[in-house]
Amino acid sequence: MLVIATSIPDEREWIQWRGRTARQDRPGQFYVILNKEAKPFDEPKHKRLAARIEKVASEDQKIEDLLDVADEGIGDRLKTFEGEQAAGEKLNEVTEKYYTLRPRNFDDPWPSKQHNDTDKVLRTFLSEYVERSPNEIKKLAKELLSIELA
Repeated sequence: MLVIATSIPDEREWIQWRGRTARQDRPGQFYVILNKEAKPFDEPKHKRLAARIEKVASEDQKIEDLLDVADEGIGDRLKTFEGEQAAGEKLNEVTEKYYTLRPRNFDDPWPSKQHNDTDKVLRTFLSEYVERSPNEIKKLAKELLSIELA
């Protein structure tokens, strides 16, 4: 089997990709084709990366250097993901508490006639505050929807 990679993931995922090449005790092959005008080459902090990689003699070392570049920002990406997860949990809690306070049948029209104004506030809340911190979401839920979050 031949795997053609068109990007360089983090090292953990790279190991998975390489593992896909060998199956049923048969050796596999992989080839990497990268666009110098795409990630990570197009990022300002890596503007000399392509030239640096071209000077490396060993193909394996080129991959190692690119994996190092891919891994260097993983901590920041994980922090961002952690924040998104926490905000998502708060928004989910808002939704659960909202419908507990204002129950209706699954097939009822939305927004409901009974809760028309607050249903619209909820819709705006869930679409506009998705990137807010959990503490901001908690404060806004109380102010705008009279919902206390944990």
